[in-house]
Amino acid sequence: NVTATVPTPLEAVAGGRLVQRTDGPTTSTFRWEAAEPMSPYLASLTVGDMELTNQTGPPGIEILNAVPVDEPELQQGALSRFPEMITFFAERFGPYPFADAGNVVVPRLPPLALETQTRSVLALAIMNPDLGTTADEVTAHELAHQWFGDAVGPAAWNAIWLNEGFATYGEWLWLEHIGGPSVEQSARDSHDDDPDLDVAPADPGAAQLFGRAVYERGGMFLVELRKVM
Repeated sequence: NVTATVPTPLEAVAGGRLVQRTDGPTTSTFRWEAAEPMSPYLASLTVGDMELTNQTGPPGIEILNAVPVDEPELQQGALSRFPEMITFFAERFGPYPFADAGNVVVPRLPPLALETQTRSVLALAIMNPDLGTTADEVTAHELAHQWFGDAVGPAAWNAIWLNEGFATYGEWLWLEHIGGPSVEQSARDSHDDDPDLDVAPADPGAAQLFGRAVYERGGMFLVELRKVM
């Protein structure tokens, strides 16, 4: 449960579902409740001048996105296919594991994203295609984490590839689905001469805990495993 009192007209957005909002003369109080257990690092609270919009999702899932008020086009652009993504991954990974879903897009952060449970936090900067990524890649990657990393997570951090490898694999699956490169081609494109890929993804050490090998070699392994199976 997260309760936050913020100055009017700011919004306070957390994971789970908004169960109560009280507006006073100068402040608003928001109470959010998540129905399922949550690891502490997956909890979030974002306060800002945001526009909140619901999307129609699969039955039983409530989708709510929050974007900066001066970036409303994100709802119809970068986040428009989010409900379709949930259905796509549910057909491959099993039912979506939570009652709520969505995203929070935050300005003035470095280009990063985090799979905070039920509502991923996405920096506005990482949605910029000039970085070489697309909004679909970022959103799909963090959504795949709701299955791999959020509903189920590793017992120790040296197995973090089980989070990031599956999320990378999910991202490649989605890109193939929307007409991008095949999963196999995405794996080949990742296989370059970068020495960071020489790190063993199953025990990368602290310095490479979130290095390329954890993400991309983890994804490559799952592509090969799929061929074998």
